[in-house]
Amino acid sequence: MVKSAFFIFFICTIQICHSQSPMVVMSKSACFGECPVYEISVDEDGLFQFHGKQNTAVEGELSRQLTNKELKKLSCKIKKAKFNKLDDQYGMNVTDVPVTHFTYHTDEFSKNIKVKTDMPRRLEKLEKELIELSPLNTNAHQTWNKIDMKYKTEQANAGRKESLEPTIIVELRVEADFHKWISKYRKYGVQLDKRIAPNRSLYVIRHDHSSIHYSKLIKLLNADQKVVTAELNEKVKLR
Repeated sequence: MVKSAFFIFFICTIQICHSQSPMVVMSKSACFGECPVYEISVDEDGLFQFHGKQNTAVEGELSRQLTNKELKKLSCKIKKAKFNKLDDQYGMNVTDVPVTHFTYHTDEFSKNIKVKTDMPRRLEKLEKELIELSPLNTNAHQTWNKIDMKYKTEQANAGRKESLEPTIIVELRVEADFHKWISKYRKYGVQLDKRIAPNRSLYVIRHDHSSIHYSKLIKLLNADQKVVTAELNEKVKLR
């Protein structure tokens, strides 16, 4: 009987972990006291972004690329949360309690949930996992990239792109695992900017320009057997 129970659990885990990771956003609102106010978002390619707004150990916007192992584990937590079976609100009639807001989105389904009290256990597990992956987890040794909000604002007001630093378009071979591949270039601060097409291994990446010039990085990428092609992303200026 014990062996049978273990077998069923193992099959369930494999099925969940092989599904595509959806986008999830979790945010915490303010209260009358000193409650931490922040927002966490993760996209389907594992780009993790944290925005500490108030009463957090780290304030400002930070980002990092989740490892393949981290993304798979988080994907399992998201699937196990079963957003399609949850209510839209929990305990919202209570005062002076921060609101935890969850947003879940795939191409087929979207869900927004607001919680003050009585958070379902499976959402609590997802919340815990997101916090452990974030800068709020002071015990973790993670490398974060700081997003300069002042610089972004100045560029937005000037009617330009968010950043003038050049990015690189990379196409990987079909068999390449993006998360394992990008981990090789962490010493250059390489991180995902966005995936261009869902049905192609085509990505825009950015990197730490103080560690290597983009031309040298492009040369390295094109020598990589996992890369079909790498080239400078020629941005079109906004008019």
